Amino acid sequence: MSPASADGLDVAMRNLRERLPEQGWKIVEYGPDGSADKNLVLIADNDGQKAGVHEHFQSRRGQVPPGPGPS
Repeated sequence: MSPASADGLDVAMRNLRERLPEQGWKIVEYGPDGSADKNLVLIADNDGQKAGVHEHFQSRRGQVPPGPGPS
């Protein structure tokens, strides 16, 4: 996921935080990490699906991080 701007990252993270619980997910952690840039972290678990997600958005001084590479 690569929003067009750093503001898009904030919106995307807020949407995840608000909407995941509606789908059976429990937000385990949400907020800035311990780095100097205070990168935003969201960790959520879904016990019913036996799945988890860890989203970590690096601010890189206001630059949008690149999308995921090949798996």
